[in-house]
Amino acid sequence: MQERTNTDTHEKIVSIFSVMLFIFRYPLAGAAIPSLKQHIKRREIYYVDCKVNICFWTAYSFITMPNSKDKRWKDCSRIAEAKRIFSRFNGVDFRDSYQGFDFVGDIDNFIKKEQVNMHMYTFESDPPHYELTQNYTVNGSDKQFNIRFINDGINAHIMYISDVEALTGFRYCNICHRQAFRIGDKNLQQSMRNHMKKCQKNDGKIVKKAILEKFAKPFVPHILSNKTYKYLLANNLTHLFKPTRYYITYDIETLEKKVNEKYGDSSQVTATLIPYAIASTVKLASDIHSFYYDIRTDNFLDMWLEQLFEEAKQVKKDNKYIDETIPQYYEKGELAPFMASLNYQGINKIVGDL
Repeated sequence: MQERTNTDTHEKIVSIFSVMLFIFRYPLAGAAIPSLKQHIKRREIYYVDCKVNICFWTAYSFITMPNSKDKRWKDCSRIAEAKRIFSRFNGVDFRDSYQGFDFVGDIDNFIKKEQVNMHMYTFESDPPHYELTQNYTVNGSDKQFNIRFINDGINAHIMYISDVEALTGFRYCNICHRQAFRIGDKNLQQSMRNHMKKCQKNDGKIVKKAILEKFAKPFVPHILSNKTYKYLLANNLTHLFKPTRYYITYDIETLEKKVNEKYGDSSQVTATLIPYAIASTVKLASDIHSFYYDIRTDNFLDMWLEQLFEEAKQVKKDNKYIDETIPQYYEKGELAPFMASLNYQGINKIVGDL
């Protein structure tokens, strides 16, 4: 980031935008793919077995020809209805050589002709859940068409979703169809009412506003992030400011233990660190001294931690200002994240006790 000048500090940065665009094309929807098996078992997802690339139109047949308690249409009837819809929409008879529905070229024309809002849901495996990924909406229509989109990178398949709430565990706003509310939330109704009031005012559109502060604030993180210097500056006592003079250093020696454990589909831990020796140096107002422990001593990390915290009390005392009303700012060390990476049970115990 570029250096700040004195003039710059009188202005506050409202926002910095960094944009990266990914452009991709959906494959033609129609072909059945192997990963269908885990989804067709769901009661909320309807699969029509067909040998030709007509899955988008068979899914839409659940809108034009819905099932009822008294009548559940067979696959052959749905395929026939899908071909009728295809002919009505495209103006030509369906042929077995049809490659599938083209989302890029046909979707806008489809939702306008059919006056239907289409919502696309996909499946994420880590953790396993269904989520809304795309909305195709048309103004003035209350008809909703929910589909499950499956894409293996080469082929795509479409299935009809009858109950979005049961499938996803979320209830979506009836106006914008973007905001989701968890079904198990005890404040579900209140949250939805508050959101839908805003949606009605904006006609379901997301309106972003930048609310500026009444008075500009200087950009001075070196002051605002240090409570000691901030206090001294506010009270015209900056001549009393002093750096941190007393501290504790540490050096931990470790060995690698290979584990090769997998976590999910994309993460793997190849090794963990096992400590075998540790040394610290303490600089106080009175002296400088060191202490050392290694694996020859039982529970050596516990013993080191006990002494570390005892030494830290004196370091804190030596760094205090003579005037105790001045708040003390302590530098943040890097010990905690490193100790967490050691995967040592005794550390959690001793820190918890302290």
